[in-house]
Amino acid sequence: MFESSGGSNYWNQLATDFGHQSRLISSRLVSAIRQNQKTDKSDTLAIIQASQLPDIKFASGKTNSQQQAQSMLKLREQAIKQKTALKNQLKGLMREFNLPVGCSHQSFILMTELILEDEGIGKLNAMHLYIGLASGDLGHVDG
Repeated sequence: MFESSGGSNYWNQLATDFGHQSRLISSRLVSAIRQNQKTDKSDTLAIIQASQLPDIKFASGKTNSQQQAQSMLKLREQAIKQKTALKNQLKGLMREFNLPVGCSHQSFILMTELILEDEGIGKLNAMHLYIGLASGDLGHVDG
């Protein structure tokens, strides 16, 4: 029996590889049964008590390939969020310098290219390098 938490899929897979029948118990159920502070001893007791409840539904463990697929999706989602935040930050900075960047992606790309081609527009000479680096980072993630 394992409490379903970070690392539990690894231990579930390892136990299964060694021929043991292992199951994951929801961490919410374990925390509801735990009576004292969260310690190894109280966690163990709560896991044992939870496993003996009638009609308990065990959590399903993930295979290694399922974990990898989930990890890739999480990383991609995070990269898209970072890309959107960076793009919005650059648009805001361009607007602070009164550069006509619209809401569309095409308008943003056009203004960025103009800044990079002209080695900076007006007061953006010092920021030219950073705008180039940031706009380069925007091209690495689809979404």
